[in-house]
Amino acid sequence: MKNWIRTWVKIDLEEVAKSLLVIGVLNAECFSCHKIGISKESKVCPNCGANFKYVGFRKKIVFAEIERFSERGFILLDFEDFLKEFKRRKAKKIFNSS
Repeated sequence: MKNWIRTWVKIDLEEVAKSLLVIGVLNAECFSCHKIGISKESKVCPNCGANFKYVGFRKKIVFAEIERFSERGFILLDFEDFLKEFKRRKAKKIFNSS
């Protein structure tokens, strides 16, 4: 029997940022262009054309949602972890370029 557990993996944050669908309570957002109001079922951003490969959640999720998005071929990630590291790296670039 297979179960869901979180794992850690090194990943290119820029690649994720370009292909991340962020799921909220009512709808979704493209992380690349920040278009809001996207259907949770979308695989492509209607605004910038980004192909969604990754999914992150702004809300608490249930395992049924994990199953649903996984079956559709998305790679699920902890959005809080991603956002924290993405912002840290962005700040580091700003301070190093001064």
